[in-house]
Amino acid sequence: AAAAAAAAHGTTQQQQQRAAAAAAEVAAVVPPGYDLMIDFLSDGPTLKGILAVLSIGADRLTAERGAAHGEALEATVLASLEVLVTALSMDVDMVTRLREQATTAALVPGSTPGGDAMGNSNSVMTIDTSHVFHSTLDTVMLRDVRKCAAVLEYVQYRYNPALPLAALRVLAALSERVERLVDLLPPSAAAALVEGAATCLELAVLPRGGGAPGSTSAGTGAGASALATTSTESKVSEAGALVLDILLDNLTRRAPSVAHLLLGFDVTRDVEASRLDPFGEFNSLTVILELVEAVPPSFAAVGGESGGSRGGGGGGGEAPEAAARLLFELAAHPRTSPATLELLQCWPPGAPPGQQRLPLLLADALAAPPPVQAPRRAAAAHYRAWIVRLAALMLDAVAPAASVPPAASVADLPPLAAAITQIALFHGGAGTGAGGGGVDFDYDYDGGGGGVEQPRLAALELLATLPPPPLQPLAAAAAAAAAGSGAHGLSTDAAQLQRELRVGELLSDRRPVEAGGCLEVTTRGDAVISIRALGTRLLEESRRVSAAHQGPLSGGSYGGGGFGGGRGGGGGGESAASAARLRDAHKAAVQSAVRQARAFNAAVEEHAAHVHVVSAWAALMATLASRCLPVGGPCTPPEEDPQETLFALADGVLSHLSSPPAPASYPRTPYSASAFTSGAGLGAEGSEFAFGRGGEGCDGTTGWWDAREAPLARLASTLLTRLRVVARGGAHGGSSAAEVESIGGGGPRA
Repeated sequence: AAAAAAAAHGTTQQQQQRAAAAAAEVAAVVPPGYDLMIDFLSDGPTLKGILAVLSIGADRLTAERGAAHGEALEATVLASLEVLVTALSMDVDMVTRLREQATTAALVPGSTPGGDAMGNSNSVMTIDTSHVFHSTLDTVMLRDVRKCAAVLEYVQYRYNPALPLAALRVLAALSERVERLVDLLPPSAAAALVEGAATCLELAVLPRGGGAPGSTSAGTGAGASALATTSTESKVSEAGALVLDILLDNLTRRAPSVAHLLLGFDVTRDVEASRLDPFGEFNSLTVILELVEAVPPSFAAVGGESGGSRGGGGGGGEAPEAAARLLFELAAHPRTSPATLELLQCWPPGAPPGQQRLPLLLADALAAPPPVQAPRRAAAAHYRAWIVRLAALMLDAVAPAASVPPAASVADLPPLAAAITQIALFHGGAGTGAGGGGVDFDYDYDGGGGGVEQPRLAALELLATLPPPPLQPLAAAAAAAAAGSGAHGLSTDAAQLQRELRVGELLSDRRPVEAGGCLEVTTRGDAVISIRALGTRLLEESRRVSAAHQGPLSGGSYGGGGFGGGRGGGGGGESAASAARLRDAHKAAVQSAVRQARAFNAAVEEHAAHVHVVSAWAALMATLASRCLPVGGPCTPPEEDPQETLFALADGVLSHLSSPPAPASYPRTPYSASAFTSGAGLGAEGSEFAFGRGGEGCDGTTGWWDAREAPLARLASTLLTRLRVVARGGAHGGSSAAEVESIGGGGPRA
């Protein structure tokens, strides 16, 4: 018995030692915060404590803000919200990995209960099978809808913008995962969300006069106060941008979605049967209409720089662009189209047709000049495009069908169609825009080159104010390298390092980041170079080149050694000087590569913006020419004569197509054509990279296809078709499909 007891005791000690060793091995590979995430995923005491803190609600926090413990309570609530945001960014990946590990552990020999797995090295992979049943954090939070609603209600907290920002991040995560989140929220929480999101958006995007409250410019503590003000404004801008992102991301989800709730749709019944009233109820749609009305395209092009990112200050360009895009998406989506079209036909309510906002915005978009600052050109062009597309969509909805006989005059059209047609067909003198307030656009912003005469037809002012096509992206990258490398270009070492780092190949690689390339797709759909991915690839190439240079080089100009220090080539002083020279050359090569990537992206985004503008304008003109021109006759005023109008439009489009592009004369270009015609001093490979492998010229005129020509060519075909039909004296302004096929051409494709 004593021997058996001793043996059992020894076995128990061995098992404990093995279990302790296995636990130590598991602890060595478990990442920090593992136990905390397990607590969150299993609705443990830590998560319950955080939700209990947040359950006090925004109203009680506001009421106790002035108490002695108010500041500490606010800080505790903010910290709890930030913990939730961090956990929501990790929980899906955590649950996926736990389930994969549990599945793998079940397949490991000896890992099942009762098996002798304690001595097996694979026993470290044994995972508690209860992890398979863990849920993501959104599912855990929605088990108690009241506590989840209390978390979201902090969107309406007004005394610290960090709290609404954190609550909006929680809302963004929940709305992305939970399809019918709106149906789960109590009415009070839904109302708080609507008001809080609208307030955040209003503070972020609407133009503000003067400095922010509490800002100081002089006196004691001015620096700290300015820093605090900047931080506050940054959080306000982030909150506004996040509201716009939530609206755009959830608009196409199954109705009713969070976007429908925040925009004022009745989510308690069918969204299609809702009636929007943003002028009587304060919601996000109210702020969006105010933003588009307060920041027309001309102001967005030349207005103030009061904002930061998408939500910054109204004049920054991206917030008006997102607002106009949201209006178009609302008008185009089948579920929200009826209520949106009804709203936009009387915006604002009770205003006469001449004071309706959409025709006035269209007039401004047709004549708005592009901004001088290069970073704002793409956003301003997209803003113009969304306004024009919205007008084209509205015109297509309210204009008479093509099978209906044309009206006797423009005034006989439906009110909104008549207002849009009158704006587009306005005739003014040279240099006069729609409504008598045109702009004189000058391609040379430095004062040279003379002004460009505006056409008399207001619809053609968009073509007159359209800048020349941007450089081909690779040519723009080569030009940026030439402009940023000094008067004599890159040094010999830097140029050779660029070739060895394969910068040209990295910029020319069409593969996405996931496939090992550097391309990523922006929110606008543009394929641009990811600066982060490019940096990673350059780091890999730098390590490869450095390792290759550690040995003796034959015929190279590096004198041996990598970027850090040389191995051969003279004494210590010479070796140190060579290493310093190599470090400087490597720094110059990498900086030049980043400049080239940014120039490449700017060219891609600007070209895509121009194509967007021209395509939207072509769609508007095609609808106007096909369905809104009057019948014409002896008593028709000259400005409404369909033949004259079609001829003027076709002549303007064909003249624009036949005019040679002049990207070298682009406003404020920091380089000239002669600066990069020799390949920017990059040698043979650099010249091949600059001009492209297919023979494209850096001036964009040879081998570089301008995508703006396609919609204009289709529009010209449509206009000429319509002109021939009208000239034949047809009874209708429209034509049958067979007649169009016999003549050739047709309407512009979507």
